Amino acid sequence: RTFAKMRWAAKRRFLKGIARARQPQGEQCKIREVSLRFEDGGLENGFVQRVSPQLAKTSFRVGLICLLVTGCTVIIAYLNGYYKRNYYTSELGHLVGKIAGVFDVVLALWGVSVCAFVRVHQRFRPRSPILLEVGMALHLLVLVPIGILTDRWYMARMVGIDDPSNIGGQEWMSTTWLPLFLDVVVTTSHILLPIRWYILWPLAL
Repeated sequence: RTFAKMRWAAKRRFLKGIARARQPQGEQCKIREVSLRFEDGGLENGFVQRVSPQLAKTSFRVGLICLLVTGCTVIIAYLNGYYKRNYYTSELGHLVGKIAGVFDVVLALWGVSVCAFVRVHQRFRPRSPILLEVGMALHLLVLVPIGILTDRWYMARMVGIDDPSNIGGQEWMSTTWLPLFLDVVVTTSHILLPIRWYILWPLAL
């Protein structure tokens, strides 16, 4: 009986020690409900430092994919004559095609900018991961208007053409590219990029 009491007392001391050891850790691991940031500054900095390499790698791949896909799109459009005057039924339609083509090139340069930004950050400011997060968020914000201006249907409506389907080829008949583009940008940024939403919320707006 005495041995059983001693064993139970030792077990209680052991459990109390575990409870005391876990209590500060639980307090430090509290997360803000809105921003999903750690309340403890050390944990927050450690978390950001840990996900920064993955963010840099994924961002570089996104920029490279954008460059390759947009570059191929520009080449195919040029070979099919989408930038030539005889492809359009009016001068205004030709102007729309040229402006949209310019922003196709700008979209490809956006991919170059992302890749360059990631490399420069890794070279000069690897210990400032928050700069990488904010920089990528700004790149994504700039991507939205660029994507809108590459859509020839909406560009034609912007310059006052009521029926864009009458000024060019069959690619004018689709208005689904822009919603699909916006959905891809928002979904990709939230799923593939390890950036918490309190930095990306302007993109959703």
